[in-house]
Amino acid sequence: MRLFDFFKREKPIKGYLAYYNLIDWWLNDFSEKERNFIISKYKSGNEKNPLTETELFGTSQTVISFLASMFSNFSKEKMIQQKISKKIYELFDESNQNMILDMHFFFQSKIGFAEKDKENQLYLANLIDACNEQINFASTSLKAFKKEYKNQPLPLPVGYKRLVITLEKEKRYEETIEVCKKALSQKWAGDWEHRIERCEKKLNKQNT
Repeated sequence: MRLFDFFKREKPIKGYLAYYNLIDWWLNDFSEKERNFIISKYKSGNEKNPLTETELFGTSQTVISFLASMFSNFSKEKMIQQKISKKIYELFDESNQNMILDMHFFFQSKIGFAEKDKENQLYLANLIDACNEQINFASTSLKAFKKEYKNQPLPLPVGYKRLVITLEKEKRYEETIEVCKKALSQKWAGDWEHRIERCEKKLNKQNT
């Protein structure tokens, strides 16, 4: 090997990307411009970049949790977010208990971003889709919450909460009632009975 070729080679990739076996994805799915931009977001002074440079030997984070955090760092870069999101779906393993809860909270992040994107023409459709994604996963996350937090009340899922608020504002009372009944049957925290009663009254008034 010529000396020139030796110095021309890039440094080996370490950090989180190496630890989670994401190097091929990193090199193949992102352009050089995107990679440089992402790296700049993780850079802190003269310290080694945790994404690509530090030596990582262990972490309690699952790859889903890591990628979900990465996803949240690029709320204004839709293309980068889409690539991260795609990888999350590819790597999700339902047999991994920790991944299930991480996926639940990833869906929650997606709802938050959809909710803030009000200038988007597809704002309402995107928000409803994001909520439904978490709701469709609810029976799976329900089991994980019960196993992880035994004898504790279930939380209020953002997907259910935001969807019923949105549907009721849109005067889609039948759909609101249906979603509330589903949340109630799964015993998630929330004022489902009160909302059902209110929407039934509004629906009756609407039909008279």
